Amino acid sequence: MAHVTRITFLIAFISALISAASGFASSSAADDALRNAEREVRYIHSSLSGDDPRFSVESVISGLNGPTAFTFLPDGRIVFVEQSGLVRTARDGALLETPLLDLHDIVNSYPDRGLTGIAVDPDFARNDFLYLSYAYDPPGSTQDSDEQRSYRVARYTFVDEHIDRASEAILLER
Repeated sequence: MAHVTRITFLIAFISALISAASGFASSSAADDALRNAEREVRYIHSSLSGDDPRFSVESVISGLNGPTAFTFLPDGRIVFVEQSGLVRTARDGALLETPLLDLHDIVNSYPDRGLTGIAVDPDFARNDFLYLSYAYDPPGSTQDSDEQRSYRVARYTFVDEHIDRASEAILLER
């Protein structure tokens, strides 16, 4: 039942993304929305934890630290994002050792913020675009502090088995 775990992660991603988008009126509202989404995900996960005989939980990939979202590339690879700011990939059921991208120096992951979303451009085969959403720590700020932070949605380009950090195009920041 590997699909159950995949569905749980997908529900978590969609719920967090919708909640964050609706809470962009203020950082505090966005933080509250993300906390509520996390509670909903915990509830969904606990309901799938074995009490209901219709479901079972099966690990799909191991070795991730705080995964928050995932997507599939057209070639079948799975790309995961971790709360701390790492973007990782798995091929043929195994997590690759080298991250595709490391944004830990600009992602605020206090305590339930972080790199929270990823999406593949519908025209990925032609343009190689991936979209990431994260809480942003600006230069000169205290890393991972509980101070008010902005949230970003940025586009990156996938090039030669990694994501080109220099290709970042900030599409939304609030």
